This record gives sequence, structure tokens and C-alpha cells, in this order.
Amino acid sequence: MTEFIREVVATMLFVVAIVALYILFSGGFNLLFCFLVPISFVGAYFIWPRHESRDKGSTVLDILEAIVLFPMECVIWISRLLYRLLGCLVVGKDGSGLD
Repeated sequence: MTEFIREVVATMLFVVAIVALYILFSGGFNLLFCFLVPISFVGAYFIWPRHESRDKGSTVLDILEAIVLFPMECVIWISRLLYRLLGCLVVGKDGSGLD
């Protein structure tokens, strides 16, 4: 039951982030929505239950999980790419000296 509540709360945070993003770009810049978008995406990412704790065989939840976690996965992927790129530029080819 707690996983269901976490999934609902994370989905609602994701919807809030999407609506705030739409309002931010369509209605003009607003500082409140500028802070609300990343906070909602990060909250949805951390509240969503991990895949290992759920029952297997729910395709709808797998698709919903992929949609909700996609924005933060992109941010994580880009930050890791930049870390490796800057590590190679600063240290050398292997990037092992940047910790």
C-alpha cells in the first residue's frame, strides 16, 4: 500500500512540474515556477519506489516509471558526461585523477 501512495504522490509531483513548466514558458517568466519545476522533478524522482521493491508484471507502472524518472535520468546522464569530459580535459585521457 505504501508503494501505491508513493507512486501517486510522485506522479502528482511530475504533473505539477509539467504544468509549471508549461506556465513558465507560455505565460512569461515567474520566479515561483522557476523554482517549482526542478523541486517537483527531484521530488518525483526520489519519492518513486525503486523497481526492486515492486511486484513484477505491471507494464503500466513500468511505462509510468519511465516517464516520471526520465527528466532526472537525463540530468544525471548529462552531468556524468560533463564530469567525464572535463576530467579528460583537465587530467588526461583516462580521467582518473579527478575525484
